Amino acid sequence: MTLRHPNARRTGDEFFIGWQQRMPHRSAIAVILAAVLLICTAAGTMGVIRFSLTHQEAGIFEFGAPRAFSGEFLVEPVPMLLLDEPVDGRDAAVLVGLYKFGIPEALRRHHGQRVRFNGTAIRSPAGLMIEVTDVPSITVLERTDARSITTHVVGNVTLTGELVDTKCYFGVMRPGYGKVHRACAVRCLSGGVPPGLLLRDAAGLATVVMLRATMTPIDPQWAARTISVSGQLSICNGIPLMTADAVVLAAESP
Repeated sequence: MTLRHPNARRTGDEFFIGWQQRMPHRSAIAVILAAVLLICTAAGTMGVIRFSLTHQEAGIFEFGAPRAFSGEFLVEPVPMLLLDEPVDGRDAAVLVGLYKFGIPEALRRHHGQRVRFNGTAIRSPAGLMIEVTDVPSITVLERTDARSITTHVVGNVTLTGELVDTKCYFGVMRPGYGKVHRACAVRCLSGGVPPGLLLRDAAGLATVVMLRATMTPIDPQWAARTISVSGQLSICNGIPLMTADAVVLAAESP
C-alpha cells in the first residue's frame, strides 16, 4: 500500500490559484450559492426589522429657534400659558423647563399673572408645549383683558394606557415612548416634566391625557409601563386633563 500525505491532491479535486482569471467550476458554483444565500438572508433581516419598528408619532421641536411668548400664566391644574397669540390654532400651551426639568421657580411664583418670556415651541398633533429657555427674559406685563381657563368636565372615568413624559413624546425625542425610551422618561418625570397617559384607539390613533395626581403620587419608575388611572376627566382650553384619584399598575402581557 502506498502511503499518501493527508494534504495530497486527490483525483477530481479542483485546484484554484488566486491569480487565475477564472475560478474552477465547482468552486464558482459554491461561491455563487453562498452569495445568493447571504443576500437573501440580509434582505429577510431588513424586512423583519422594517416591520418590527413602531410607528413614530409626529412632532416638531424648534430647537435652536427660541421666540417670545406672552399670555396669562397658570401653575394649576398643570403649568400652562393662555397665549395672547394662538400657535397652530391652539390658545393654550403646557410649560416645561430646560432639559429634563419642569418650569423654573422664577416663573412659578407668577401664577395668575400675565407674563412674557423667550421659549422654544414643541408642536405635536397631541398638544402644544413651550420650553422656557431663557429665565432672565421672564417679564411680568400689565394686565389687559382678563382671561380665565375654560374647563369642560367630561366626568369620572378610568383610563388605561402608557405612562409617558410629555416633553419627549410631544417631539423632543424619537421615539418618545415605549421601553427603549424608559430610562429617559424616568428622569424627565423625576425632574418635574408633566406626566401623560398615552391612549390609542382601535385604529392606532394616539391621544395624550395630562395627569394631575391629587391623592396617589405617580411613580416615575412606572414610565413606559401600562397604568390604570381613575379620576375626573376634563378639557381645559383644548388640553385633555385627568385629576387622578387612583393610579395603579395594570396587568401587562409578558
